[in-house]
Amino acid sequence: MEVKLYRNRDLLERHKICLRQGEVHIWQIQWEKLEPFWREYQFIMSPHEVEKAGNFHFFEDRMRYMAGKITVKLLLMQYLAEEKVVILNRRFGKPYHRAVPGKQSVEFNLSHSGSMVLAAFGRGVDVGTDVQKITECSDYMEIARNFYTATEADDVRKDKGLETFFEYWAAKEAYLKAVGIGLSRGMDFFSARGGVIKENGMEKQGWSLIPVRIEGYAAFAAICEKGEGKNGI
Repeated sequence: MEVKLYRNRDLLERHKICLRQGEVHIWQIQWEKLEPFWREYQFIMSPHEVEKAGNFHFFEDRMRYMAGKITVKLLLMQYLAEEKVVILNRRFGKPYHRAVPGKQSVEFNLSHSGSMVLAAFGRGVDVGTDVQKITECSDYMEIARNFYTATEADDVRKDKGLETFFEYWAAKEAYLKAVGIGLSRGMDFFSARGGVIKENGMEKQGWSLIPVRIEGYAAFAAICEKGEGKNGI
């Protein structure tokens, strides 16, 4: 499996990019630098998405939401060579696109925080992604004790810093989004230490946790080739 990273400039030249079998594309977008772009392409948002965007009280929240929706739709249209895509949601909120006759589906996932939008796309894979801006959080140790495994919470305590706390959160949420259950079972039934997913002490075969290095953020993509993962949730 080959993982490729793309940024703002690549989005403007997306017509040159295709998603091949065995590839995963991770898009790291700084939405604040492309405000005119989002306004130009907001016409591809659905009426429901436009209405939801208008309900955000703060400008930054509205633009983050719009940037995420527009990025995903434009790239799906490019990868599928379609003029329109319809995005739906599974039971626990994992998004997918309506099947296109005669074409292999593209799996994707989206996250945004602060000035960053993070999206991942692949064919024949399960994929999840999460990005978290590292900010002050006075009760991060209490959250770690309640949501992480005991060993992970101890790692956070020993490091005495927010970075480890947010790294674990982003890695664990990326995995939960990839398997499509979100936070419905919590975060403490599996471990993400060292970039390895383990449940009941057993490594989950076929899974990769890919760190995305962004200054001031914790970000991960969780990837598994379909049919490779074992001991499923």
